[in-house]
Amino acid sequence: MTKIVFSDIDRTLLFDGEIGQRTVRLIEEVQQRCPFVLCTARREQKYQMVKDMIPHDHAIYESGGIIRVDGSLDAGWDDYVAGSREAMRQAEQSIGYAAEWKRHAFVLRIEQLGISPKEVERIRGLDLPDVTIRINQGKYIDVFPSAAGKDNAIRRLCDKLDIPLGETAAMGDDDNDMDMFNVCKQLYAVGNSLPRIKAVVSGKGGYVSRYSGHEGAQDVLEKVLENV
Repeated sequence: MTKIVFSDIDRTLLFDGEIGQRTVRLIEEVQQRCPFVLCTARREQKYQMVKDMIPHDHAIYESGGIIRVDGSLDAGWDDYVAGSREAMRQAEQSIGYAAEWKRHAFVLRIEQLGISPKEVERIRGLDLPDVTIRINQGKYIDVFPSAAGKDNAIRRLCDKLDIPLGETAAMGDDDNDMDMFNVCKQLYAVGNSLPRIKAVVSGKGGYVSRYSGHEGAQDVLEKVLENV
């Protein structure tokens, strides 16, 4: 039985900046049974833009760098992730791009279209201590502290809420959801997910929708409701 649901935002719930009304209703049904958590690589500003559009109880964003429990910042987690500041500075020097430092967490995001394919491969192939590199939507390279990550943030939130990892579910579509899929028990993928994401979800006995877009999100949420 699922006791908490984690979901990516873009191309999982939100398509072209919009969320279906039926998707909202289904999320609200899930919330009547268990917490629904947004788990995204979005930065603070981008999260704030959608937080009132999508019903949710808690939030993990900036690739696990920030956790909000009932809307309030998890200050202990914030302090913990901030301990990786020096590792991020060293990564910045190795990559050659300036990170956008924030009040809380930090993610170095590089738009792949803005650099040469050779430079993309160089960055993706770097072995940086205490730093993780993930591809996001096939457009961005996200670099963030290994201390953060969706997986570690999920562990932290489940510990705070006293929910076993074996009673978790995750919805996603992209490479940057792999950390979430590696830690959650029941997995779901929308039809527009990357082929390798579908393969991982299927391989772990999860559910892959045959529908894409809003219809896919709604199909997945209906399946989630069968297990909460």
